[in-house]
Order: sequence, then structure tokens, then C-alpha cells
Amino acid sequence: MYMHFRSFVSAPSLPIPALCRRLILLAVLCLLLSGCGSRTSSQRNANIMEYAEFLLLSDLPDGGFSATVLNPWKDGEVLAEYAFAGADVGLGSDGDSLCAGTHAVSALPASASGVFLTSTVHQALLHELGADSLILGYSDAPEPNLEQMALLRSQGLGSYWVSPFEGASSFPKISALGLTVIQCADYMESSPLARAEWMRFYGRLLGRGAEADSLFRQVEKAYTSLADAYPKTEEQERKPLLMGELPYRGTWYVSGGNSYMARLYGDAGAEYAFSEDSSPGSLALSIEQVYASCKDADLWLIKTNRPCSYEGLAADNQIFTQFAPWRNKQIYFCNTSEKAYFETVAWHPELILAELAEIISACRDSRPLGDTEFFYPL
Repeated sequence: MYMHFRSFVSAPSLPIPALCRRLILLAVLCLLLSGCGSRTSSQRNANIMEYAEFLLLSDLPDGGFSATVLNPWKDGEVLAEYAFAGADVGLGSDGDSLCAGTHAVSALPASASGVFLTSTVHQALLHELGADSLILGYSDAPEPNLEQMALLRSQGLGSYWVSPFEGASSFPKISALGLTVIQCADYMESSPLARAEWMRFYGRLLGRGAEADSLFRQVEKAYTSLADAYPKTEEQERKPLLMGELPYRGTWYVSGGNSYMARLYGDAGAEYAFSEDSSPGSLALSIEQVYASCKDADLWLIKTNRPCSYEGLAADNQIFTQFAPWRNKQIYFCNTSEKAYFETVAWHPELILAELAEIISACRDSRPLGDTEFFYPL
């Protein structure tokens, strides 16, 4: 392990005491992060995350924090590590690496001057945290507009590029602009609260850690209260069998049995058709495979960005008419081009949980559906 010090060490305007504090804190952080590649037991003990599996977050005594993003696709590996030393003791220029090793620890700026986003999901969170003014650009493509980003960087704007893309080829190009790539794996978490808890990390990046913590506690309280009210064991009343989504170009992508969506269905009182599967992400299945598992399902949830109807489904593929939910008129549809479903399920799963529970209980009890915001019967 070795440390290298960048130009901020010799800045002529930096008072000696402040310089000493920076050097000391830099050394302490590198030791704390154990050579930039491994984590000590003291770090794990300091982790404040209670639900997230792929994010370790520690608050530091000076008001800063350190974060480690674990790789959900390769067990035991680290995607990225970050360190922020607080407003009073900065750690150098945007994107500086604090120490060399298996993983460099990215020094985060003392205050964010703007972020580039690749997802409306994160855009919604920034809006809720009152940080709309920090959004400098948005693109849902792995290859963003580097010219625009370089222009804004030349004006002293831009601190982060928040990306859900695994190992995108644009990472080095973006880092070369002086931006810190924030790798996020929140959507790979196995429970709704685990995914929502990532807001505590994003809030700290924006200087809104206290607001994010408060928001998460509200979400946590509401979600657990609702989830505790629904049946969880086979000894209780039979749970309706739930299937989801539609095939795309011959492949039916469904949530894995260990995904946050599968957990959401279970917490709402349903038996998910693929609950026995152990995948945390999505499953790519044939139409025949889904039919074998779901032909006798009690209800069918469809989320798509185009209109949907029973007649349209039959015209698309006659096999849809052989599913019990089609015959029994138990299909519920959410038009994601009109409803902010994906933004809501990420940060406010309690709202989606309440709606799913209403749909599931109405199906189970053969009663009219109450008021809903996102899904409606076809």
C-alpha cells in the first residue's frame, strides 16, 4: 500500500493547521479502508446500512462518510469505494484517488456542483430531496454526451455521473473529465427496503444526508407496518398465485425469486409464481416456460409503456387467452408512460405495497377493487 498526494497538498493559500488536518485525515482514511481493496472488521461494524446487501456506508467523526459498493454480479468483489472527508476538511480535487491498490478510493468533493444522471429513478429522488438545481443533464444511454459534459466541466460544474450500467466502456472517458463515476447497484437488492435505503448514500453525496435519513425512516415505518398486516405462512389463508409482465421478442423477462419485486409481491400477500428461484435480478424465459408455471395463476400484473387490452393480448398471441387470469378477467395494468411507477417503487415501495395488497386481497375475496393510483383492471 502506498499513498500519493496531489496538487492540493502544496496549495499556497492553505493554512498550515488545515494542511496538517488534511494530511492526517488522508492517512487515517487510507488505513481505515485497508489499502483500498479490503475492509477491516472495524469498518463492517461501522456500517450504518440495515437492509442493503450491496452497499456499506460509514459516517466519519468529522461529518464525512465512506462507502463501498459491492458487486452483485460477482460474489465477493467490490465495484467501487468512495470517501468524503466533510465540509471542513476536503480531500482534494474531484475524482482524485486517495490511494493505490486493488480499488482506488475516490475522493469526493466538499460540495456537489452538479450531477449527470442516467435514470429518471434517481432524478425523482433528487427532486424529493430538494436537489433539482444540481441536475446538469440526463441520458439513459451508456455512452453520454461527452462534449456537453466537458463544456460544463470547463465552467467548473459537475461532480458526479450516476450510472446503473455495469462496467460501462464510458467510465474511463468520464473519469478523465474530472467527474466521479458513482456506480449504483440499488436495483439488484433483494428487498424493497434494501433498495430504498440507498437514498441514504445518495443524500450524503448531495449534502442532504439528514433529509435522506429522515425520509427513509418514514418509508421504513410505513412499509413494515403494512407488510406485517398480510399473511406470510402457508398455515394462513391461501395466497393468490401472481404472475407478471409480457414477453418481448419471444423472451419473457420476469423478476427473479430473490429480487426486490418478488419480496414485494410476498409482502403484499401473494404467492409469486417464481418464488422458488434464487435469482436477484430478472429471468429470461420462453413463453412455454412461463405458461407451464403460470397457466393457473389467480392474477396477472402487466407493466408496459403502451396501451393494453384483452383483445390486444389475444391478437398478439393466442396463448395469452389460455392463461386463467385472461379467462377470469383478473389482469391488472400499469401504463408506465403515464404513471411514475419505477420512480415510486424505488424510493416509496410502501405506496406500491399498499396498492398491490389491495389488488391481491380484492382478487382473493372476489370483491370490487378499491381506489388505485398505478394499476387498474383491464
